[in-house]
Amino acid sequence: MTEADVKNAITEQYFTLEKLYRQIEVTKQNIINTDIRINQLKSRVKNGQNLTSDLLRTELQQSNFKVSVFRSTNTIELISNYLDILIGFPNNTILKPEVAESMIPTESMNLQAKFRRSFC
Repeated sequence: MTEADVKNAITEQYFTLEKLYRQIEVTKQNIINTDIRINQLKSRVKNGQNLTSDLLRTELQQSNFKVSVFRSTNTIELISNYLDILIGFPNNTILKPEVAESMIPTESMNLQAKFRRSFC
């Protein structure tokens, strides 16, 4: 790999890690919400207001969220190990990216116009 390829791979994996961490946060909130819904459905099923299938569907949805968190965590470990190799950190160092507000572009960019100006 060239130096540019390494820098590109590090940047790509860095933002993939950021995306996965955010995805886990959202999924954990979904687990909490489905837990509340399960408790509500249990009392409604007991009172005959909802079907047992509604409760089972919500429990299945919650288990899918838990599997999603597990998979995302495993992917984070794999990407962190790959980045450890690229950057030269010790093995099994789990990285957690921090994206500051100053890193996110606030102005809209017209890349096609920039591209034309640089080559014309």
